[in-house]
Formats: sequence, C-alpha cells, structure tokens
Amino acid sequence: MKGSLKHLVAAAGLVLGMGAQAADNGYAALDAAPGSLLDNRGNILCTAAINSTGVKAGGNTVASSTRLGVGTYQVAFKAPCSPVTAASGWMRIVQVDTLTIGTLPSIRCVTADRAGVPNAVWVQCYNAAGTPVDTSFFLFLLR
Repeated sequence: MKGSLKHLVAAAGLVLGMGAQAADNGYAALDAAPGSLLDNRGNILCTAAINSTGVKAGGNTVASSTRLGVGTYQVAFKAPCSPVTAASGWMRIVQVDTLTIGTLPSIRCVTADRAGVPNAVWVQCYNAAGTPVDTSFFLFLLR
C-alpha cells in the first residue's frame, strides 16, 4: 500500500478498536437524532465559576449550583440561558481551574443535559484513572 493509504487504514483500525474498547467498558453513545439540534453560533452568553464543593464562586446568570456527589455537579442558569439543553442549541465547555493559584492534577469533566431540569447542566469530573473527583471549574454556555 502507498504510505498515505496505509496510514488511513491504520487510523480506521485504531478508531474501530477504540469503539470496541469503549463498548467493552460499558459505554454506549447516546446520539441526538440527525437534524434535531438547533444551530449554535458559538457566542458565550453565560458563565459560572464553581468551587469543588459545588458552591458558586461567580456568575451573574447562575441560579444555583450543587454538588450531587463526588465529582458530580448541577449548575442551573437563569435568563438569558434557559433552557440550556443541547436540543435548544446550547453548547457547554468546562475548564478545570483552581480559581485561585496553584496547579491541579490531570482532571477532565464532561457535561450533559440535566434530566428533568432544562435550565441546568450536569457536570461529571474524573481523574486520570477514571475515578470521579471533586474539582473547581469554569463552565461556559455558548449559543
């Protein structure tokens, strides 16, 4: 095979292998129906600064914030960021941050619609080993 085709085939195999590994770990993708999400223009409209305890450190449009369990948070917003569901065209970005000085270990967070609370975002944070971990973070809502 030529070099570029060989790399493409190898990359496809890697992606397929990763999907199988994810399936073996119990992960199942929950995709939106094609064409079901509203447009997002990428403008940051609302922000939140949340301490590791779930207490709001900042954000004028934050209605409430709560730590639901280790590394699990609910951040609710008021106008102009309500409802904040993906189907309504909202995108969420989490930036793990000390909110003061210093450094943090490797932590990643994911977001999702908060079931039954359309004005809230569910945030789950994990350490490098995949274990839920409390952390402080910024949450940006784009529309």
